[in-house]
Amino acid sequence: MQWSKDWLSMLAVRGSWGITGLSAGSGSNQYNKYATNGYYNGHQVIRPENLSLSELRWEKTRKMNLGFNAGFFNDLVTFEVEVYDHRTTDLLMDNLRIASANGFASLAKVNAGVLRNKGWELNFSTSRICKVGKFAMKLRANIAQNFNEVEEMNPLILESLNGSETYQPGNLAYNQRVQIGNALGSIYGLHYLGVYKYDYDHNGITNQSVASYGYAEEGNSGYAGANGQINYNEPINTAAADARRQGRQLEQLGANEVPLCPIAYDADGRMLTDAKGIPLPLYYCYNEGYRYQFQGGDAIYEDINHDGQIDRYDMVYLGNSNPKCNGGFGLNIFYGRFSLNAGFNFRMGNQIVNMARMNLESMLNNKNQSFATTWRWRKNGDETVIPRALSNVNGYRSYNSLPSDRYVEDGDYLRLQYIQLSYDFDTKKPFLKKMGINQLKLFASLNNLWCWTKYTGVDPDVSPQGFAVCRDNNRTPRSKSFTCSLTLGF
Repeated sequence: MQWSKDWLSMLAVRGSWGITGLSAGSGSNQYNKYATNGYYNGHQVIRPENLSLSELRWEKTRKMNLGFNAGFFNDLVTFEVEVYDHRTTDLLMDNLRIASANGFASLAKVNAGVLRNKGWELNFSTSRICKVGKFAMKLRANIAQNFNEVEEMNPLILESLNGSETYQPGNLAYNQRVQIGNALGSIYGLHYLGVYKYDYDHNGITNQSVASYGYAEEGNSGYAGANGQINYNEPINTAAADARRQGRQLEQLGANEVPLCPIAYDADGRMLTDAKGIPLPLYYCYNEGYRYQFQGGDAIYEDINHDGQIDRYDMVYLGNSNPKCNGGFGLNIFYGRFSLNAGFNFRMGNQIVNMARMNLESMLNNKNQSFATTWRWRKNGDETVIPRALSNVNGYRSYNSLPSDRYVEDGDYLRLQYIQLSYDFDTKKPFLKKMGINQLKLFASLNNLWCWTKYTGVDPDVSPQGFAVCRDNNRTPRSKSFTCSLTLGF
């Protein structure tokens, strides 16, 4: 093309379409298998070992790819773009639960649903640019984005993955949950709002609370204490008094306001009361035999459906373990016979469940805990983000470590993966030539030198496995290393 020959040095388009398959094992699943099982009345007993899976199909993945390659200014700058769409149908899953009346508790294999992955990749590189005397440099970069979605799933498989209707959120555990229309690795849990400053008895609204702990402030003249006694030095330590000092009302939550004590509220932020006007306390799983009334110092979880209890119906989508994009970039700098090569990689937009922090801040047992627990709630009126200490070892019940966004952190990072300095000796020098050396190059490298991230764990480079969410159980971090090497040729 004459009109582009001065700036377009290369242009290529490629595409592909195909279907790949995955078998469901050895192929014997479609047959009935039998085995001996002792004797009955002198005759050997034969029993079935499996159910014949006569309708089991291969897992099929339809793949469509479209790519572009372009070079500009005699390949001074080159680009490579790849767009793909992979759709997997008849997704193979193991152990589908079935009614035991069939004689078996589960099916070994089943075609369970449809999964889709689509996205794009971009690679960029240059040849030597910015040439000034002995100086030159090269640049390179890549970025990729993948979108994952569960389009269809067998309802029985969903139930086995997500738990039955009796499931309730428990301490130190995030449920493996798959939801149609969302990606694998999606994180679900409760909304964590902080810590209750006061227990229910210190609400400052009921007659019993007022008689025990005092009224709210009376104008600017002082504080009215219990039994009508005025105390000008100490404020009344109740939730109602605290709310008035902040210019708010305990009976009505405003926008973005957090409850000060464990009282139930409706969708409009109004305090729920019984027929006598007494505030209704907030419970964990009120309808279960192990129900628990929240107290001061307990974690505040958002009551999504405003039914006065925290349970599975208050669990919401908290984020995804898959990054929105990831990639890397690097540069080569040349000066005479010296060269410097540096490489960076990054990840953006994914969330990590920091299980290590969850365990170290739970205070559910007598094991070592994080230093952050020294800021825990201790008495009514304390304002903190660390709940009180309740050890199960001592017989206390605590629900302060339920799965919530308290432990879900952004996994964004930028890592200096390596930096390498090298020097290429001139083998035409007489003393090297005399020894028959035709190649001599010295290298010094630093690996995993630095990682910039707001993630509080030891290493943000954590990936999900299978259907599970991305969990960090305090894995061993990558080691930093320094290496020297010598290339010698004769």
